[in-house]
Amino acid sequence: MIKPNQPITFIFLMIVIFTSCGLPEDKANDIVYYDSSLVYDSFKMKMEMSKKLDDKLNNQKEQLKLLQNKVLTYNQDNRDSLEYYTTEVSKLKNLYRATEFERARSLNLVKKRLAVYVQMFFKNNNYLMILDTSSENNGVVLYGNHNYDITEDLKIFVNQKYEGEN
Repeated sequence: MIKPNQPITFIFLMIVIFTSCGLPEDKANDIVYYDSSLVYDSFKMKMEMSKKLDDKLNNQKEQLKLLQNKVLTYNQDNRDSLEYYTTEVSKLKNLYRATEFERARSLNLVKKRLAVYVQMFFKNNNYLMILDTSSENNGVVLYGNHNYDITEDLKIFVNQKYEGEN
């Protein structure tokens, strides 16, 4: 009996079952693999959003540093100045937190859009089984002939879909 903590054994068994079912020769590519991390990292929508949000966060960090330095060097006799700067620092910290929240929300939208494109790709190609070799998703494919690696094809497809080419 296969225990839940033995995913390698389970996947190996599934591959053996599917390959021993007498699939026709033209169905040999129906079991393929890809690296979802590479596909995600090369997805243009993700790169665009990440750059935009990184630029925004870096700008806010710089503003925050400038204000914090002004607070540290404020004139002791000018209490209004200190209150102004601490208020501004607080505002910038809140803006930074909001931007971090926006980043998480945006990247979640990216993942959802990417999932739709990946499903389209799989359905369009009628694959029997798709394995993920990504270490982030605990990929358990120990070896795969590079002829069955569809990562590059998938990267091209999802970016074409995003750019409206398909």
